[in-house]
Amino acid sequence: MKLLTQCYLGIASISSFTAGFSAPSASSVQALLSANQEKIASLKTIAQSISSDAAVSPTNDVFYLRYALETSYENDDECTEALKSNIQWRLTDGKDIVTSAHQAMQAASSDSKWDNQPVQQAAPHADRINKYLTSVQCITTSHPTSNDLIYCVRAGKIDDKALMSSVTVDEMIDFFLYVKEVNAAVADMRSLETDSLIKVVTCNDLLGVKLVGGSKDFRSALSLSSKKATQLFPSLSGRTL
Repeated sequence: MKLLTQCYLGIASISSFTAGFSAPSASSVQALLSANQEKIASLKTIAQSISSDAAVSPTNDVFYLRYALETSYENDDECTEALKSNIQWRLTDGKDIVTSAHQAMQAASSDSKWDNQPVQQAAPHADRINKYLTSVQCITTSHPTSNDLIYCVRAGKIDDKALMSSVTVDEMIDFFLYVKEVNAAVADMRSLETDSLIKVVTCNDLLGVKLVGGSKDFRSALSLSSKKATQLFPSLSGRTL
């Protein structure tokens, strides 16, 4: 699996986004899994006691490793409660999002070559959003040395007013959380493949961004989805460039 985008597959180079970015040293994922195996097993048992659905309670141990490594939790109890809360969201309010992402990724990876079309088509409200967010505006690819996912956003290329005239803030949030769910699942898979803990690094291209104007609703959707994703996906976000 070489490239993934939230709406479209196809970028050859990310040098213009990542100039000056150097990959941090990383511990072996297998070593991290071994060192945290008891905690991972406990968290996984808790999650699967809430739901045995693999879309809701992932089977990949890296999903639970991220909870074990999250430094914002003050203790194990806080970590456990965060997991329970997030699994409950995945089972209820986020069920459609995680199920769609899970099924789309299975379809996308059913052949030896990644096919991004199922991921694109399964996105919430894709029929209204995909025409505004294409590879021109938003792309996700991988860093050539660290293997981290690079989420590139060309904000100045997004017609946010036209976009938000066709969807609500909540619908836009659902779309962004779906993107983050797909990226998180890909990061977990690639962590096992590369034996390094994959992060998602955000690159913001602000060329053409208007300092005054634009859609407040779009900015609200971005902010609220980012805040929710921080809660839902511990130890996933890398640097923002």
